[in-house]
Amino acid sequence: RRLQRHNVRSRLEDFASWQRRSLHLLDQDRPASVVPYIAELLDAGVRVLVYNGDRDLSCCAQGSEEALAGMEWNGREGWADPLVARRGLWIVKEPLCNDKRDGKEDCDGGESDAGGGGGGHTEVGGYAKSYQNLTFVVVYNSGHLVPTNRPRAALDLLSRFLKEESFADA
Repeated sequence: RRLQRHNVRSRLEDFASWQRRSLHLLDQDRPASVVPYIAELLDAGVRVLVYNGDRDLSCCAQGSEEALAGMEWNGREGWADPLVARRGLWIVKEPLCNDKRDGKEDCDGGESDAGGGGGGHTEVGGYAKSYQNLTFVVVYNSGHLVPTNRPRAALDLLSRFLKEESFADA
């Protein structure tokens, strides 16, 4: 009913006639790439971890992988050589939580596999690639919010990185 009133319709018509004054208003409104900054950190010897969920629709893992492959840094040749910097399976370590569901320890609902040599609980976290001070990890069964989607995997990921432990499990 309100939209049928004359004073409301006349106001709406004012909005319909609005035009942007400059066609170039948003030409420079583009996100800046962080890749040169990552390269600068790597060349300075700073350890860098880049991770993505394999189901992330905002920041896809393939895009991150391509950005890292094209990045100009001192380790570029080694990173590109599959014999030097191999991509390998990452297995999440023994769980670090006490959540029990149906009598079975399972913190994040991820696929689990009893066994793994020591008889403990293991699960595939994803895959990882490391060379020098750069580590790239893709977390399986996770979207954009890895700690929310896969908390145990996220904890293992950060623990390994901070403790400078390898992701090369297989």
